[in-house]
Amino acid sequence: MKIEYTGRQTEITPELQRVAEQKLRKVAKLLPSITRAHVVLTADKHRRVAEVSVHSRQLDLAAVEVSTNPRLSVASAIDKLVRQAERQRTRRRVRKGAAS
Repeated sequence: MKIEYTGRQTEITPELQRVAEQKLRKVAKLLPSITRAHVVLTADKHRRVAEVSVHSRQLDLAAVEVSTNPRLSVASAIDKLVRQAERQRTRRRVRKGAAS
């Protein structure tokens, strides 16, 4: 999986990259066909906006989170992606009629 980082009016620190990579591993376990991920961190006065998008062969997922702490924004946005991936995974199972 290729991970791209973009910082708008802010810099992406190695700590933020480490947090993002660690959290994105959880998403990769749920959706093994992920080809790339894009993490965008924007600074706007006291707000830190994290936008995370994940692209795979089957679907694309995206999440946005706003807080004052950039690390918390990235972690919360990726947690949202984990929930979305779990929901998509269960939907696919139900539609195919597979046993839980």
